[in-house]
Amino acid sequence: MPEISGLLRFARGAGIAAGGIAGAIGALNAVRVTAEHKAVDRVRRQGDPYVDEPFGAQAADRDYTVVADDGTPLYVEEVGPLAAPVVLIFAHGHANALGSFHFQRRNLAKMRSPQIRMVFFDQRSHGRSGRSDPEHSTIDQLGSDLGEIVRNATDDQQVILVGHSMGGMSIMGLADSDPQLFGTKVLGVVLISTAAESLFGALREGLPKTVVQRAIPVLAKGAQLAPKLTEAGRRRVGNAMWLLNRKYSFGSHAAPASLTDYVNEMINHTPIGVVADFSSTFTGYDKVAALPALRECETLVICGDEDRIAPMEHSELIHRELPDSQLVVVPGAGHMVHLEMPDVVNMQIRRFVHRVTETRDRKSSQRA
Repeated sequence: MPEISGLLRFARGAGIAAGGIAGAIGALNAVRVTAEHKAVDRVRRQGDPYVDEPFGAQAADRDYTVVADDGTPLYVEEVGPLAAPVVLIFAHGHANALGSFHFQRRNLAKMRSPQIRMVFFDQRSHGRSGRSDPEHSTIDQLGSDLGEIVRNATDDQQVILVGHSMGGMSIMGLADSDPQLFGTKVLGVVLISTAAESLFGALREGLPKTVVQRAIPVLAKGAQLAPKLTEAGRRRVGNAMWLLNRKYSFGSHAAPASLTDYVNEMINHTPIGVVADFSSTFTGYDKVAALPALRECETLVICGDEDRIAPMEHSELIHRELPDSQLVVVPGAGHMVHLEMPDVVNMQIRRFVHRVTETRDRKSSQRA
C-alpha cells in the first residue's frame, strides 16, 4: 500500500533528522562542558594567596543557640571577651553562612582600643540554624530574629550591627519593628552590599522587572514542589554554577579560586527549597520607610561598584535617605566585597567603631 510505505519513508527520515538534532545538541553540550571546565581550570592556575585559608572552620570562644519567637533555633558563635564594652553583631546574606565574615572575624579580633566582642549567627534555614517554615522566611521575621540575638548576646554593652545583603535587610526589618533600639542600644549600623527596596540586580540585565516578578515565583514553586529533582539538576551543572557564582559574587579584581570555592560551597549547602522560600520576600521587599530609625545612630554604607546583585544605586538610595551616613564605594568589587576586598572593608569598620565610640564618649561627657 503506497500510503503506508510513504509513512514508513517519512518516519525513517524523521528518525534520521531527530537523531541528527539530538546528536548536534549532544555535541554542543559536550563543547559547553569542555569550555566550562577549561574556564574553571584557567582560574585555578592563577596565584591563590588563600589556598590554605580555613574558610568556615574558625575557632569560636563560645557557641550556643538562641530560640526565635517561632521556635526556630539560631546557631551563634562569639569571639572576644564577654566584658568587652562594644559588641559587633554580624548578619550574613542569603545562601551564605556566618563564615562569610571570615576576614572580619580573623582581623578585627586584634582590635584593642576599643576592645570588642564579635557575635556571628546563621540566619534561619542557613548554616547550622534550624529550618524555618516557608511562611516565616521573611525580612520581618529576620528582623525579629536579629532582635533576639541582640537581647541574648548583650547586657549593658552598646551594639554595632553589621549586615551584608539580606543581613542588611534584617537590620532594616529590626528598625521597622523596633525603632527605639537605634540610638539607645544600637549605636552604629554597617550596611554592606544591601538594599532598602525590591532587589532584582542579578536578573536585571535585559529583563524588565515585570518579567522577573512573574518568573521568580514560578521558579520558586517548581523548586518547592520538586526539590530533589532541582538539587540533582544543580549538581549536574557544577562548573557552570561555579562560574556563575563567581561572576555574581565578585568584581574585576580576579578573586582567587579558593574564594569562589567557599562561596560556591555556602550556596550549594543552602537547600534549593530555602532559596525558593525567601524568593517572594525579595520580590515584594520595601523598607525605605524604616530607614529614618537609623538616623538616630551612626551609619556606614559599603558597596562595590561592580555589584551585579545589589547594584550601587541601592546603596546610593540608602545614603540619600540617611544624609549623615558615610558611603564607601569600593572600585572593582562585586557583591561579596567583604571577602573580595577585606582590607578595605576592615579598615572602614575599624574607623567606624572608633567614630561610634568617640561620639558616645563625647555625648556622655556633655551629659555629665
